Amino acid sequence: MPINAKRMNILSKPSELAAITKNVVFAAGFFDGVHIGHRKLIQEAKAIALQSGAEIWVLSFEPHPLFVVKPEFCPKLITPLNLRLELLEACGVDGCLLLPFTKELAQTSPEAFCEQCFSYWYNEGMHCTIVSGPNWRFGHNQSASIRDVEGLTRNQVSAHIVEGVEYNSELVSSSRIRQSLLGGDLQNANAMLGYYYTICKKSIPERGVGTKIGFPTANIIFSGELMPPNGVYVTRVTLPREAIPENSKNTFFAVANLGFRPTFPNARPDAPVLELHLLDFDLPIPLHGLELYVEYIKFIRRERKFDSPEKLVRQIKEDIIMAREAAASLSDK
Repeated sequence: MPINAKRMNILSKPSELAAITKNVVFAAGFFDGVHIGHRKLIQEAKAIALQSGAEIWVLSFEPHPLFVVKPEFCPKLITPLNLRLELLEACGVDGCLLLPFTKELAQTSPEAFCEQCFSYWYNEGMHCTIVSGPNWRFGHNQSASIRDVEGLTRNQVSAHIVEGVEYNSELVSSSRIRQSLLGGDLQNANAMLGYYYTICKKSIPERGVGTKIGFPTANIIFSGELMPPNGVYVTRVTLPREAIPENSKNTFFAVANLGFRPTFPNARPDAPVLELHLLDFDLPIPLHGLELYVEYIKFIRRERKFDSPEKLVRQIKEDIIMAREAAASLSDK
């Protein structure tokens, strides 16, 4: 991360894909986080595709099925759609068949779902294979799984199950990673993801608080997204290449404060703000309005209120030292 790849084919109708691909292997799932278990599944799907000369496509839904059928239970996502697609493309797939998940699709029987999605490959000279984890479900009330595919398609579609990956003696899952992130366990969350937890959002103009105390920031506002606990983090920020002068570096380590500016109650935001002070940033460009990739490297401390701006400044200087140490340890690897 960041990937920032924009070339992958994305289709929403199986008929469109069948018109261009006679032999396809689907890696099926929602793939929130595109974690190490997801990537094992995709790699095994790619191996199957290589043996048969097939293209490898991801089969997924948007939005999350729970957002449609039980919105009150829908989780906050590790990776919104744009990041999810970039990560999937980086896995080396040919494309993504992104099915719109609607109330009508939720009511579709398993037999009808298979007919709608896969029947285009039932013809002679065409073939379709589905690869997924054992927990992938489809059809009304999630009543069918990967184990049912071959029977439901009269053996017109091949199905392969890929077992998950364990970390610390437990299966890696998107829900487990969410719990780690929400609980502030950044180290284990990053290990299960296989990369540093990343967000990608546009920065907004600074209120001037950071500049007044000598630490100008790029600011990002959160509203409803998955967030780790409020606090100070070592991060790595990547700027869009097209926004910076040619031959300039576009990645900077940063000290990031996520929270509500408790030392400055008159500047308290309505929603949590991620304030990013980029280290050694000397480019002659404003940061507000840019789409920033922010990787969470290391947790430093909880956010807290200081008795004075001067005491906050002293703490920020200590935070910067820790951020530089973390950056140096990454550079040594």
